[in-house]
Order: sequence, then C-alpha cells, then structure tokens
Amino acid sequence: PTPAPTTLPAPAPTPAPTTLPAPAPAPRPTPAPTVQPCTWATHPNTKGDNIIALGPRDLRSAKLTCLAMQACNAVTCDSNGGCDVRGVGVPNLEPSMGETTYIPLCRCDSWKVHPDTYASTTLEGGFTLRTAKDKCHENDRCHAVTCSSDGSSCDVREGPPFVNSPSDETTYEAQCKAPPPSPAPAPAPEPAPTPAPAPAPEPAPT
Repeated sequence: PTPAPTTLPAPAPTPAPTTLPAPAPAPRPTPAPTVQPCTWATHPNTKGDNIIALGPRDLRSAKLTCLAMQACNAVTCDSNGGCDVRGVGVPNLEPSMGETTYIPLCRCDSWKVHPDTYASTTLEGGFTLRTAKDKCHENDRCHAVTCSSDGSSCDVREGPPFVNSPSDETTYEAQCKAPPPSPAPAPAPEPAPTPAPAPAPEPAPT
C-alpha cells in the first residue's frame, strides 16, 4: 500500500510586536519669579539700619533681592557700589556721608501731615487721597498732596513750600522721597564800574 503522506507541523505563530511605552513628557521649565514693578526714590548721604541681606551686590541685584523679601524697606550702597538690603527705611534713615539709600516707593507709605496748608504748583488734580498719593510716587516732580477741607478732592503737587490755606486744606508731604533741592541763590550783582576822574583842565597860556 502507498504510505500516508507525512503531515508537517504547523508553523509557530508570529509573535505580536512589542509596544514600546510612550516617552514621558518633558518637564515644563519653571517660570522665573515675577517681580512687581517699582519706582525707587534716591536719598543721597543716608543709610538704612538693620542689614537683612549682606552684600556686596550691585544695585540691580540688591533691588531685586529687596522686592523678594517682605522685610526689606531700603537698599543702601557705599561709594564703591556695593549694596546691602536693609530693613529700616523712611522716615528713620540716618546721615552717612558717601552712602546712598534707595527707597521702594511701591512699599513706602510715610507722609507728614501739614494741616491748614497747601503746597505750591499743582501737577494733577481731582483724585481720592489714596490715588493722589500713588500718582505722587509715580511723578518725579511731586513731593506733596493737598486735599480740600472735606477730603473729597486731592491734588498732586510739587511743594514745598507750604502756604497757609484760607480754606482749611490739608497737605501730605511725601517722606519716602528725598526733599527737592533748594534753589541756588541768585548771584550777587556786579558792582558798577567806577568812572575815571575827569582830567584836570590845562592852564590857560600866559
């Protein structure tokens, strides 16, 4: 008899491809801390007390450090440009020849009250007291705020000098800013030239 055909074994199934794990998403970069914008007032020949972050730092770095620290109220720099972050600012600055202190106006809210006075030269007007103070800090020419007797309208002013007010106004002097420089005295007038004496008349001929 004819032998039965040999049955070949069935081929092994092809394995399913291995699925690779999805790569982990790249971490997002940490954003740099946001520093609030701030105007700074310059007080020459002064220093703040209570160093809370010791230098030497350049002025820009010291200002950024100050704004990042809740306890900072001033930056004081020596004559070589080394700056420290200070805890004590206006109105308690101390005299210090050659040093310069910078006050962050976005944190300073020290005002001296002058009742029954007004300050000279109105720059802007018609604000609430809070708004007028904020606008004064933003204006280099402003050193005072004058309000009506009922406080309903306040002006941003140059001041001083402060003048007696017949309408019971009140003036708030900005202590956070250095006082404006005193005007230079007028030069003394030059003396008039002394006229030369008239020549003696010649004698008449004999």
